Amino acid sequence: MIGRGIAYLGATAGFQVILVDRIEVN
Repeated sequence: MIGRGIAYLGATAGFQVILVDRIEVN
C-alpha cells in the first residue's frame, strides 16, 4: 500500500514536471 502510494506520487510529480517543461518550451 505505502509503496504503491509512493510510486503514484513519484509518477504524478514526474508527469507534472513534464507538463511544466512542455509549457515553458511552448
